[in-house]
Amino acid sequence: MEKSIRNKKISSLIKKEMAKIFLLETIEKGILISISQVQMNTNLVNAKLYLNIFPRQNKNKILRNIKKKSVHYRKILGKQLRNQLRTIPVIHFYIDESLDDLEK
Repeated sequence: MEKSIRNKKISSLIKKEMAKIFLLETIEKGILISISQVQMNTNLVNAKLYLNIFPRQNKNKILRNIKKKSVHYRKILGKQLRNQLRTIPVIHFYIDESLDDLEK
């Protein structure tokens, strides 16, 4: 099923804003987090963010910490997007395994 234009726009907006949040939150820790993909469900209530985390050897620990702070990230996202979105989707974080597949 093809995504709607609104779905694509919101996915892009969330990807851009979350990238800014990760940059500010991890600038001193020597961690690089990039968002490879954002998938929204059709009713725009949930967002799946697929992350590339560097250094790779700590990716599971870093992902656990990110998941613990997901409510915090959603609040920040809500403040940044309050004029553009009526409701902020619940954010779910996953590691993008495509880089691991390329390394093998």
